[in-house]
Amino acid sequence: MTFGSALRQELRSLALAQRLLADLPSAPGVLARLRDARLHVIGAEEEFRALKIGSHQDPSWAFLQEMRALGHSAAERWLTADLASVGIRSTLDLSGFAGPVLEPQISTQWMGAL
Repeated sequence: MTFGSALRQELRSLALAQRLLADLPSAPGVLARLRDARLHVIGAEEEFRALKIGSHQDPSWAFLQEMRALGHSAAERWLTADLASVGIRSTLDLSGFAGPVLEPQISTQWMGAL
């Protein structure tokens, strides 16, 4: 799976919503679930970047096996490091997706609409 622009936008929206809801002491139903959502990601970005340029378009069986091995390795690392966090806390820091801090006036207006 890849981090496409649509997924990045969804994560940015979630990060923004969580930032706005963070100070809300008792958010109702859906907003509380949104604020408290726990997210995890398994990735091999560094290994993928280390591949030679253009190799991501290689349809060969050897390359597909290499990608599979990278995925298995990334999953094993994540399971070792983060499995205990499932159901307790996020292992993905959404702050990088949220963008710059909102102007106080904008967040105040949005919160007033709740």
